[in-house]
Amino acid sequence: MNKKVLILVDWYLPGYKGGGQIKAVEYIVSNLKERFDFYILCRDHDFDGVVYPDLEKNKWLKFDNVHIKYLSNKNKPYIVSVVDEIRLNIWDVIYMNSFFSFFFSILPCAYLNFLGGVERNIILAPRGEFSTGALGIKKAKKYFFIIFSRIINLHKEITWHVSTELEKDDVQKCFPRAKVHIARELLPVAIQSNEIGIEKHVGTLKLLFLSRVTNKKGLDYALKVLGTIKSGCVELDIYGPIEDKKYWSECEILIETLPENIVVKYCGELPHNKIKDVIPRYHLLFFPTLGENFGYVIIETLLSCRPVLISDRTPWRDLAENKVGYDISLDELNLFAEKIKEFIGMDQIEFDKYIVNVNTYADKYVENQRSIVEDNIRLFSE
Repeated sequence: MNKKVLILVDWYLPGYKGGGQIKAVEYIVSNLKERFDFYILCRDHDFDGVVYPDLEKNKWLKFDNVHIKYLSNKNKPYIVSVVDEIRLNIWDVIYMNSFFSFFFSILPCAYLNFLGGVERNIILAPRGEFSTGALGIKKAKKYFFIIFSRIINLHKEITWHVSTELEKDDVQKCFPRAKVHIARELLPVAIQSNEIGIEKHVGTLKLLFLSRVTNKKGLDYALKVLGTIKSGCVELDIYGPIEDKKYWSECEILIETLPENIVVKYCGELPHNKIKDVIPRYHLLFFPTLGENFGYVIIETLLSCRPVLISDRTPWRDLAENKVGYDISLDELNLFAEKIKEFIGMDQIEFDKYIVNVNTYADKYVENQRSIVEDNIRLFSE
């Protein structure tokens, strides 16, 4: 009999505005559903509060051998609904996503550690929330809770799920005694790279920024870099939900000050199923993020055979050595600008070499999925 795994996550499919946790959970479930029985407990709406239509609320529904319950807090508060589920003795594993989510992480940890009384595997995936860039946002509030949770030993029975050694170090800086399991993020089942060409003329460049519009993702930094590019014809298209309206207003001011040779357009939100069709329209992903534990948009770009220009605060490193892009320190704004100019100056032959290199690199990553699947199986089997 398969182990029963209760997954707690704020937002899930059909939502797409809640960040990488949606994809992380989706790909865990799609890769491991033959080995484990998954039950997903989530909100009945997307990150922006828009309720999913035509879905029955507060009832276990079954989709493709996976059970999902969409919680509505209209008739029953989240605090009651979540406790009602986690207190049941039927779960072998409880898997939480996000360290700072009150209803889907903090509350369950408090109940399970102080009132639960049932031995089971309790796992918490912080999803990059302990990176330097992430902790720098609302810093005082976050560090207060980290210190408080250490004092009361809130996470004493937790196994921490991280993607890389880098993320492990981030967690253990805050929780030195943390029990950590490293298992890289999974990809969709049977995925492969998709080599699609694109015209590339000297003096032109089409850039893509694809992420939630919030301080952590570095859109303002990207615009500051483009402000130093005085020659060439550069287009930057921005896709993603505007999570922080004040921050977006600041970005709009930067856009207004850009040189005439830089054209920036906000293209709106992009559902997950449209991403693979949009990425090949561009030459380069420009993503100077303040920190990612994985960065799905990065691997999705590489699988579309496009190079990436990103910060060095993700697991995707040594890109220049593999000739698939660049990972650069955020202290090196001028170096970012130099690389943009390098891509502006490329002709078709030079750019096609990048496409070939990225295709090879992405194929090798996909080949490693079998071992990554095994790492994730061990995570839930402990």
